[in-house]
Amino acid sequence: MIQLALRAGAYKNSNAIDIRTGELKSYNRLTEEINIDFIQDDEERAKAKIIGWAGYLELSGGFKRTIYTSVKGIKAHELKHQKGENRGWGWKNLPESMERKTVLRKLISVMS
Repeated sequence: MIQLALRAGAYKNSNAIDIRTGELKSYNRLTEEINIDFIQDDEERAKAKIIGWAGYLELSGGFKRTIYTSVKGIKAHELKHQKGENRGWGWKNLPESMERKTVLRKLISVMS
């Protein structure tokens, strides 16, 4: 999804990253300013629970946008948009990939 957005030429940079317990210092929903202090040790970070996802998108013209969505918010989004009673294959088997994709789609849809 990131590669598709970048190849379109309108996007300069795009990324989404998980935020672990203890990393999120503040997030202003109005200005979308986010303060994150990442755990530097990869092994220690892998042990911490994912609490949300941050997404970043920069257009070729210079416009930038950052968003944060909690795992709880992403799960609510999934429930709202799932077809029928069953979760899709991706949500059951690759939940982190689906959470990342949800944040990126949210960014791209607002930018379109």
